[in-house]
Amino acid sequence: MRKALLLVIVLGVTAGGSGQDSVRDTVHNLSVSGPGTVRAAAETRVCVFCHTPHTSSFQAPLWNRQDSGGAYQMYWSETLDAYTSQAAAPQPNGSSKLCLSCHDGTIALGSTIASGDIPMSGGITTLPTASDAYLGQDLSGDHPVSFTVTDHLIATNNAKGDVPLVSLSEMRNHPLVRLDDGDRIQCMTCHDPHHDPFGDFLLTSEPGELCVACHS
Repeated sequence: MRKALLLVIVLGVTAGGSGQDSVRDTVHNLSVSGPGTVRAAAETRVCVFCHTPHTSSFQAPLWNRQDSGGAYQMYWSETLDAYTSQAAAPQPNGSSKLCLSCHDGTIALGSTIASGDIPMSGGITTLPTASDAYLGQDLSGDHPVSFTVTDHLIATNNAKGDVPLVSLSEMRNHPLVRLDDGDRIQCMTCHDPHHDPFGDFLLTSEPGELCVACHS
């Protein structure tokens, strides 16, 4: 109970802040007060589109959205060592799967577990396909996600003479790299959904800094 209460307090503080560091001031604020063109018709709560203190999904703490259950076409390249083929690519998991519950356009933005279907303004239901934020289910043109980074993977890449990767320990300790608990690359490795001071929810104003944090 204390753990759940603490998470509620943390979410409340995050949503209630001010300036670029507050989710309230980003397009991830889908409430009626949101600054973007995609927002609710009347809902005033900021966090409810993703989080709930009760009846949450098992996928993440206080998670308030269903899993789309869709199959994705993942990135593949002949120089990629993380998996052997496009068919062998892991399907999105972890935080990437959470992001895709909105960004793949298959589930209504206002569809929540605990609060039912929240009406959106302008007749919008799912993320508009014309939006830069719409990814769909074809992720073949995006950086690969949800694969595990290992010392063996890094050594295999570097032995081939490809653009060298830094060591796993360097990735774990780099201030701009956020591997998940399984040492997997996810959307949140480079993006922070609650803060957007640099644009595109990136962790730095210089995207190249993210590249060289892993690819030396």
